[in-house]
Amino acid sequence: MEQSKWNCLVVDAGARYGLHPSWRDTRDICEFHLFEPEPIEANRLKLRYQDSKNIFVYAKALAAVNGQRTLTVRSHPGLSNLDVYDLDLSNVHPDFQSSAKESDRIDVDAVTIDGFFEDSRVDFIKLDAEGSDLEILNGARNKLNTSVLGIRVNVDFIKNSKTSVTFSEIDIWLTTLGFTLQAIETETRVAKLQGMFPLSTLSGSLLGGDAIWTRSKSDVLAKKSYEINVIFGLFLYLNGLEDVALQFLVNATRQHDLDLRDATSNPFVHLLETKILSHLASALAAGWWDSKKITDTYSNLFNKDFPTKEELYLRLYP
Repeated sequence: MEQSKWNCLVVDAGARYGLHPSWRDTRDICEFHLFEPEPIEANRLKLRYQDSKNIFVYAKALAAVNGQRTLTVRSHPGLSNLDVYDLDLSNVHPDFQSSAKESDRIDVDAVTIDGFFEDSRVDFIKLDAEGSDLEILNGARNKLNTSVLGIRVNVDFIKNSKTSVTFSEIDIWLTTLGFTLQAIETETRVAKLQGMFPLSTLSGSLLGGDAIWTRSKSDVLAKKSYEINVIFGLFLYLNGLEDVALQFLVNATRQHDLDLRDATSNPFVHLLETKILSHLASALAAGWWDSKKITDTYSNLFNKDFPTKEELYLRLYP
């Protein structure tokens, strides 16, 4: 595939707050499809991204089958969900209990990822759908089996309603499709139930967090695609999995002829190189590893010398 035609298609359900921070660096190079069923919030998103040719907003819900669904609107719009009327407010984080009360019910259109993107390759899925996540994944089974490389889901560790699913249910389901859990991010205030005046986010009982799964590395390499290898490595870097990303890229170079040399005019490779440089610069500063091995890793990937301190600074802080 010509580098000028490379793409990375991201589906985002529950996009009320816009692009997830993990995608911030790729805002201008990936293709984003944001689904927000609440009409007022969807219109706000459309206005926000009206000048972005690669960001598309739909006033629709994602689900397991096409059709109409009922959206339970709550006083805090970010807690609205499909069909769930029996939300157990005692299981909602205390900061949101008063704003999780039902305020309205509206009919919304629902579509499946498989149907909506029947003719497109879906590379990544991000879900924050207040309990509908496993249903949405059921409606993406074909894409999960054929093209999806990574998934990020805001998960719950306890049931908030009779119909909601927990992290373990989603993990078991994705594992049967060949995905591997890579990380669970819980270092936020609302991910844990804490006592009075906590001084860090380390204490407390877990309520939820962001879980990240990826296709197995062997499956990715089996696709024998330069483009796929690069965007898979980039996804790992964007989600704080820099060591896994670098090991994957080094293995791909040694065993599967991944060639990153003279390809930095490609925006995806250029961003990937920047992420690798930042990673290796931090490794050098830590002083735990052989500095020559670190710089040689970069040289072997990109066929050029590791930057000087000044060059590195200009690259990382333009």
